[in-house]
Amino acid sequence: MFLVVALVVGGTLCFLIPSLDGVDETSHFARSYQVSTGDLLAIGSPTRSFHGGGVCLPRKFAIDLTAARFRAAVRNRAYADGEADATTPPASVQDLSPREQQLLAQFEAGLTAALTPCRGAHAGKVFFDTSTFAWYSPLPYLPSAAGVGVARIVGLDFAGILHLARFGQLLAFVGIVFLAIRRTPWAKWPLCAAGLLPLSLFVASTVTPDAITAAFAFLVVSSALRMTARPTTMRAMLTEALVLSAALALCKPTYWIVTLAYLLPLLPLRSSTREIAGRPWFLLAPVVLAGGLSTLWQRSQRPLFVCDVRYFEVTPNPSRQVHLILTDPLHYVGNMAHGVRANAWNWVHDAAGIEVHLTHSWPGPLAVLILVGFLALALQRTTSDADVDLGPSRRALLLVTAVLGLVFVLTGLAVYCSAPGSLSTVFTNVRLLFAFFPLAFVALTAGRRHLVDRLPVPPALGLIPFYAAALIYVAVRV
Repeated sequence: MFLVVALVVGGTLCFLIPSLDGVDETSHFARSYQVSTGDLLAIGSPTRSFHGGGVCLPRKFAIDLTAARFRAAVRNRAYADGEADATTPPASVQDLSPREQQLLAQFEAGLTAALTPCRGAHAGKVFFDTSTFAWYSPLPYLPSAAGVGVARIVGLDFAGILHLARFGQLLAFVGIVFLAIRRTPWAKWPLCAAGLLPLSLFVASTVTPDAITAAFAFLVVSSALRMTARPTTMRAMLTEALVLSAALALCKPTYWIVTLAYLLPLLPLRSSTREIAGRPWFLLAPVVLAGGLSTLWQRSQRPLFVCDVRYFEVTPNPSRQVHLILTDPLHYVGNMAHGVRANAWNWVHDAAGIEVHLTHSWPGPLAVLILVGFLALALQRTTSDADVDLGPSRRALLLVTAVLGLVFVLTGLAVYCSAPGSLSTVFTNVRLLFAFFPLAFVALTAGRRHLVDRLPVPPALGLIPFYAAALIYVAVRV
């Protein structure tokens, strides 16, 4: 079910969502292109007037990317103003009138003069700012970079390169989550439901490191459940946990917190047929490794990172923010609770939608109904779930881990992306919480008995009319 729905819906979204309409897709696409050329790390800005990191790109691609970002900004502004542009752009430069071709040439000449040339080993290329994401490792960009590499070999144009980058990432996401569902002994439907959410498939179908980060989070949760149910040798368990924890730690800063799921085997498990004994304390090592590795990578790349709030004339002061949090934690907790309460409804709406500009007009009750439907999907069980209850302590551990993840994300925003002296949590898109969805879905729905098992029709069949209607709606909006 997961494999079919994810590939059909995700594959459609790859080619249906307008170019660069993914969240921060322009910067992530630029990074994927850079990785495809063999340059794995971001570089510092070549000009003293601009601090932060970015990538060096071929001049022609940088012009195309900048022009596409400009068109996307104009289109999004039209959506925001309720004046979506219905005109169809020309298919190619040859379709333009002579006057339009002259204006385009002038635009490209002016843009070329404004681009900053790279130096040293990157001479001949131009600098493209990606400083908001400069401390990400190349790991989550590898699948989309593989798509870019294939597109470059074939000789596709800008749109073709973007579509193959999206499709390469989608295949990687679907493959990793499919493996997680197949390997877990319990909670297959909760993982399937979390992976098939509209938000999940939208993120997986646009170029962003959030997709691969979340995919490894699914795999870590599945691995922890597998070790809880079927303990193997210490060497096999430790090797698997260390490899997956290291991969997750290198995907995106702070998301290593998901590796706390490896504490599940430390809790006693009772079932109707057996009791699994033993305390594999060595599974604390992957948690320590993930936290340390993520911190080391973040600090090594920290000089390249600058939060994008500087475009709003906000200059964060991380050390001052940390001092305020440590000296007045109650004030910070109160502000964080207020931020969660203020954003909760937006999170519900965005989790049930495809993309903010395409589904923002969906009524609130419809968004709630959609999420209820996916929870019903998660409440199904397989035969392997029949004699086992994860128990309150184990489910509580997963839920607490998800909450800690939320706290880590909001704290990072308060430290690096808030005005000095302010502990107010800035608006957070629910995609930043995507990696914690498998934790929450398993914790909330992986019990022994579910009324949904008594329904005459499997809830999974509801995915067919839902996604058929959703894709038609998105196509009409586009």
